[in-house]
Amino acid sequence: MNTPPHRKNEPDAVRAKLLEAAARIAAEQGLAAITLHAVARMAGVSKGGLLHHYPSRQHLIEALYAALLSRLDQRIRNIQANDSEPVGRFTRAYLSAVALPGDSPDESRLLGAAALAMSSDLHLAETWNRWIAAHIARSGEEDRSPAAAAIRCAADGLWLADCSHTALPAAMRSSVLALLTAQTFHLAPDAP
Repeated sequence: MNTPPHRKNEPDAVRAKLLEAAARIAAEQGLAAITLHAVARMAGVSKGGLLHHYPSRQHLIEALYAALLSRLDQRIRNIQANDSEPVGRFTRAYLSAVALPGDSPDESRLLGAAALAMSSDLHLAETWNRWIAAHIARSGEEDRSPAAAAIRCAADGLWLADCSHTALPAAMRSSVLALLTAQTFHLAPDAP
């Protein structure tokens, strides 16, 4: 009796392929270009297979966003691990993670697209707010100061300018980053 070959189920690998395809589409064309059909085609998975793992486009976007935050978390942890100065460590790491070119230009564009999507997707914005609040709560008092918040907002501005193609000239951008980074070493806790 012949038995058909048994296909291994590798749900983690399939989910990773789907998220990688969604990330490529978003980095190249923006989040609006992510469709279930396009992601399934690029990943080499049937649309039914995609829907098995992500029952809707929104679920796929949220999973992609969670994966991005996880990578950003890892990048921030790596930067902090190599920073011997405790004052302003999180704010400095955040500045580096979002405003300095990463290992992948596509990832930077994808993070920018995700940041822009927060303006119209309340769930993504709430996810981001919880993520940043958790980091700040674990950080030193100086990272909770108004000055630290201003530096992080400036980092966000540089990031959004980069992804919207309105970035500062390279020399000016470098000077702004140096100024912001220098300020992180002099942060003080907010006075009561």
